[in-house]
Amino acid sequence: MQNRNKTVYAVILLVAAVTLGACSNGSIPEQEKSQATVQETEEELPVADIENEAKNETGIEATEEVSVDEASVNEDTDETVTEEVPWEERYEDILEVGVPVEEFLASDLEGVELYRDYIGSEDYYKGFAEDYLDASARCMLIYLDDDDIPELAVIDGNYHVAPIKIVSIDDSGNYYCEIMCFGEFGAIKYAERKGIIRLVYGNQGYFVSYYIRVAGGEREFLGCALSNGTGHPYDEDGNPAPMRYTIEIPMTDEKCRKIAEDPYYFADGSKDYTDESYTNVDVEAGKDVDEEAYMAYEESFIGDGLTAIRYGR
Repeated sequence: MQNRNKTVYAVILLVAAVTLGACSNGSIPEQEKSQATVQETEEELPVADIENEAKNETGIEATEEVSVDEASVNEDTDETVTEEVPWEERYEDILEVGVPVEEFLASDLEGVELYRDYIGSEDYYKGFAEDYLDASARCMLIYLDDDDIPELAVIDGNYHVAPIKIVSIDDSGNYYCEIMCFGEFGAIKYAERKGIIRLVYGNQGYFVSYYIRVAGGEREFLGCALSNGTGHPYDEDGNPAPMRYTIEIPMTDEKCRKIAEDPYYFADGSKDYTDESYTNVDVEAGKDVDEEAYMAYEESFIGDGLTAIRYGR
């Protein structure tokens, strides 16, 4: 038994010596060496590579960051990540909606170059409040007449009576105002390539529509109609009160002359409350009709329909 204990003790001393000898020679036990290698690798590898390592070891795909440019929905929170889209894609075409002036000028769309020198000129500001226009203006191209040269529409904001100016360029490169008028929240409508504009002015359900032919810097009054929903909304029996539709409202010769001669005649919204009120027309001299006849009267000027000049979508 004593000899056996001596033998075991000798074996223990031998193992200890081997271990101490390995350490003194710079060797590292395999387990410690493995742990050090993993730690060193993690310090050197980029985050993406570490995540890929995790995927390879676990078989579970690491979560990738979703950039704002890659619009998506976070399934955990149901929050939509908004995509930053270039403005050229944000608007289908500057022929359809007004865009900020700097974006308009940056566009290489056909027609923009024609009006580059006009924007910012003295005539560009005529009729507008200059400071406000600089901060709010949007521009778009339209085809008002039947040629292939677009007109420029300058829209001064989207408030109730925000004015809109339509500008053309002649064969000599000279700019001229076709018409300037205040619209409804930055929008008016026109019959594309027919040179006809519909101007609508009104308040509290009383709306007067003017139909004006515009061509080559000249304007011609075509017609006037009224849709009147003012007064009591219900009759004494509680039924909806009928709308009043009036067409063929005549204009005085003086008013027709002013419309023809002055492209800025409709520009000032304050006229709506003066003796030259846009809504102050001789309704009784017109012809009362039903809604169907009223719509037919408008279609006689605009044909297939109207296209909008508008500040934005």
